[in-house]
Amino acid sequence: MICDGHDSHISPKFVRNCIDNNIIIILLPPHSSHLLQPLDVGVFRPLKAAMTTQLDPLFHTGLHRLEKAEWVNCFVKARSVALTTSNILGGWRGAGLFPRDVDRILDQLPQTKKSPASATTIVSDSSHTTPTRPQQSLFLSSSPPDAKSLHRNNTLLKKIVANSMLESPIRKSICRSIGYGEHYQVANTILQ
Repeated sequence: MICDGHDSHISPKFVRNCIDNNIIIILLPPHSSHLLQPLDVGVFRPLKAAMTTQLDPLFHTGLHRLEKAEWVNCFVKARSVALTTSNILGGWRGAGLFPRDVDRILDQLPQTKKSPASATTIVSDSSHTTPTRPQQSLFLSSSPPDAKSLHRNNTLLKKIVANSMLESPIRKSICRSIGYGEHYQVANTILQ
């Protein structure tokens, strides 16, 4: 069972019941719903707003109790506004999960370490591209590297490889390996 990791959602009684019934609990990391629950942002937020729009006129009349049929009627109207293909796809796209956008995902991850900004200049001519300070710009300063350092390093490496004299399949393989490395780092960060 996948649960929000918030303390108010997980009680000792709930955990004991899951253990007694051989239910494995997976707790989502705090402040990760925008990454791991894209429908919360893309669908349920608009649904909540649409429900508020539907219910407000009823409550402004001084109504203190809402019948189930009235609530369902409001929900049907709100659902048609909020649960759209566009909102659903927008939630996944906004989170960077589909289509996969590693840069969007990496930019949203909380940073545990501050790393100094890299001031690398690329010098380019028709035959190749090299960093002016290759020793500093292509070596990662942390072990393991934080997401921003790895991404900055990989972006520079991709530029160098793309403009190098390497054969096309080798360039493509290196760029794909870089992408997979970032993908696995994101997956690892989410698992941690």
